[in-house]
Amino acid sequence: MTTILTFLTLLSCSSTKKLINKDIIGKYQWKGIYGVGSSIELKKDKTFEYNWQTGLVWGTTFGTWKREGKKIILNSELQPSPSGIEDYEIIKTETNSSDSITIKILNPENEPLPFADCVLKSDTSIVTGTSTNLQGEARFSLTKADSLIIMFVGYKTIRHKLDHEVTRYVFKLEEVNEFYEYFTNDTWTYKKDRLYDPSIKKGRYIKKEYYEKMK
Repeated sequence: MTTILTFLTLLSCSSTKKLINKDIIGKYQWKGIYGVGSSIELKKDKTFEYNWQTGLVWGTTFGTWKREGKKIILNSELQPSPSGIEDYEIIKTETNSSDSITIKILNPENEPLPFADCVLKSDTSIVTGTSTNLQGEARFSLTKADSLIIMFVGYKTIRHKLDHEVTRYVFKLEEVNEFYEYFTNDTWTYKKDRLYDPSIKKGRYIKKEYYEKMK
């Protein structure tokens, strides 16, 4: 009788063991079909590294994680820009008595960006347009325009409302993270050495909807 009670007590303890962060730290992998797959490593410093591949395209995302019970909440280092927030930086503005507006465009490394398309608009109509030179500069004669559009492949488009007292702008463009995987409070679930990403659903070609912990 004592032996049975002891066994039942141990069984009860093991089944109600409290999950701790140490239990889930490690690398997990999911494999789809035809070169599709991903992995995620949850590190003990509360950061993660997520790697994905779809055929010949792949990428890496770094971020932080936290645990709430069996829920794992992920946030990437980069976040998509909220609606209405401009995706560029104004480095410098100047005001003088010039009869023209000068635009200088820099890339994220603070280098001049030549051949960027610059357009002045009034309301919805295009007033005039040009491209930046090898020094990343464009010049417009003073004209009735209320906004400036700057476009370059691989960078986020600038849409800036003009200040008519400013005659020189220096802008820094941001690159388009076309293949970046964002995580914004994404919630996965941990169960018995598996991580469940709710975006992965079992189907005809997807046999496993979970990431398995790599030994």
